[in-house]
This record gives sequence, structure tokens and C-alpha cells, in this order.
Amino acid sequence: AVAGHAIVVAGFILMALLPRVLPSPYVGLVIANVVYAVGGGLIELLISPTVDALPGKAKDSAMSLLHSFYSWGQVAVLLLSTLFVRAFGAANWPLLPLLWALVPAYNAVLFSRVPLAPTVAAHEKTPLRLLFGAPIFILAMFLMVCAGASEQAIAQWSSLFAEKGLGITKLVGDLLGPVMFASFMGLGRVGYGIWGERMNLRIALT
Repeated sequence: AVAGHAIVVAGFILMALLPRVLPSPYVGLVIANVVYAVGGGLIELLISPTVDALPGKAKDSAMSLLHSFYSWGQVAVLLLSTLFVRAFGAANWPLLPLLWALVPAYNAVLFSRVPLAPTVAAHEKTPLRLLFGAPIFILAMFLMVCAGASEQAIAQWSSLFAEKGLGITKLVGDLLGPVMFASFMGLGRVGYGIWGERMNLRIALT
């Protein structure tokens, strides 16, 4: 978890520096993106089982509440970044990733100090060959890939779609597109996080 956050910090710093020093700014952005994506992937893989290992009965509600913070983080990044560009100009964008790097840097310090619950015992783990041999697991993986692709498409293109289709500014496009999408996604997750214990998961998903 500490390494994941540290890699994100490195990726953000590279995002501010590489486009200015490499012959192709685009290549610099791609390299930085790959680096912080590795860190982000580690964080996403590790934080969920960390929270799941905490004592408590309402695991699905706790996980829903945890995942809502992804949505609120997306809203915060979009709003604060848009306001930064509006206030200080697009030419000063390299300062943005350096400022955002403070968040994972702070989290890395916190994770280096927090006590963690013990992991699942070896005899309780499901072997990978059994997982990949289960049709329901393959179906779940396929659904997650499609859900992730849909989410990324909306997050990355809805602002531009709103700008071009409705003839509005980027600021309003961000508010109508990814900010609204992330807000409703967060509200749904918070709602289930609060009332999930009293709801049937299958009915809620349907």
C-alpha cells in the first residue's frame, strides 16, 4: 500500500517534468500515465481487501462506502483542477500534478504507520485454478471489464461530448458530464453503504 502511493507520487512528478524535457510531450505524458496507473492499480487491489479484513458484519455496506470515495475523489479532482486552470491559466498546468501528488504522499505516510489486520490464512484461500475454472467467475470478470470500460468512456469523453453537442464551455461541460456522473455514482454507493444492511443485495443490484 505504501509502495502503491509512492509510485503514484512518482508518476505525478513525472507528469509535470517529462513533457517539458522530452522531445515529444505526448510520450512524456504516456510514460507518466503508465507509472501512476501502476500505483493506482496497486492501491485499488490492496485497499479493498484491507477494509474487508477489518472486524465487522456489514462487509458489503463497508465496501460500498469505501468505493464511494473513488467517486468523491473524482469530483474533487475535476472541480479543483478546473478551477485551478480557470484561475491560473492552462499554461501553468504542470503545477497541478505536483499539488495532487501531496495527497498520495500523505497517504503513504499514514499507511506506513497504521496497524493492519492479519491476512486470510493459507487454508482459507481459493486456488486460482478453481477460480478460473468457475463459469460464474469468468462471467463476473467479463462484467467488471465492461463496467470499467463504460465508466472510463463516460469519465473521459462526456465533457467533450457535452461541449461539442450542446455548444457549451469546458467548465460547464465538466459539470454536466463527469462531475455529475461521479456524483450520482458516489451517492448510490453511499446510499448502499448506509442502508445496505437492511437491503437485499440481489434486489438492489437489479
